[in-house]
Amino acid sequence: VNGYDISGNFPGGLSVTVSGGQVHIEGDLNKGGTFTFTLTLKNDQGSGSKSYTVNIAGGSGSDGGSESSEAIYIKTEK
Repeated sequence: VNGYDISGNFPGGLSVTVSGGQVHIEGDLNKGGTFTFTLTLKNDQGSGSKSYTVNIAGGSGSDGGSESSEAIYIKTEK
């Protein structure tokens, strides 16, 4: 994997790191809710996309929850 794109409703406060064929999505969430986004991974042979929907409780946003830390790990095929 040598690049990625994210489209859609990606949770605020999270970041993406690509390392060793794995994509790590982690950070401190701004607010809870349901988020649907598409992750596109790229390499020298092309790209592939997959859509995800995650439900996150809490966060420090307007929903009144407390700040939360979450991690999503996506293993990619080499």
